[in-house]
Amino acid sequence: MQLRMFLAFHRITVRQLAASLGCNHCYLSRIINGHVFPGKLLSKEITKITNGEVKLPARPKKIKKEKKAQELELLMVEKAV
Repeated sequence: MQLRMFLAFHRITVRQLAASLGCNHCYLSRIINGHVFPGKLLSKEITKITNGEVKLPARPKKIKKEKKAQELELLMVEKAV
């Protein structure tokens, strides 16, 4: 279940859930809207508070600089062709 649906179903506001989680309501709103990913701890805490109904993916691992450089090179080559 998505977090937005969980909140609506249980009639919980973003501010109430944020207070329970100990995070800022603006940050939680950005997570709900898909603008940012929660960290591992917050993701686990959301799963715990929602009794496992909501499982959010944790923040993806950072791509190494070398890999980014290779990807940019490939993009530049593709655009040149």
